[in-house]
Amino acid sequence: MSSYRPLTTIAHAMQRRTMGGEVLGDRHRLSLDEALFAHTIDAAYAVGMEDRIGSLEEGKAADLTWLAKDLRLLPADEVSEVDVVASFVSGDSS
Repeated sequence: MSSYRPLTTIAHAMQRRTMGGEVLGDRHRLSLDEALFAHTIDAAYAVGMEDRIGSLEEGKAADLTWLAKDLRLLPADEVSEVDVVASFVSGDSS
């Protein structure tokens, strides 16, 4: 069990560390792209909704999150600390 906060879960998938800092299964660490894919289209597929959510495509719900930093430029241990600037659900900001 990790967290319900997506950025924390993504960071944990990239780090694969115990609370004590020990790395579990180094070869099973995910790249940022793999972790993002797992949280988007893979998650949609897991719940049978890949035709409606999980990727930005015409005809799908277009939810989007704007982050304060570019995750591609950060080490895995900083990903969970990035602030969310705005969220857009079905085109509406919150």
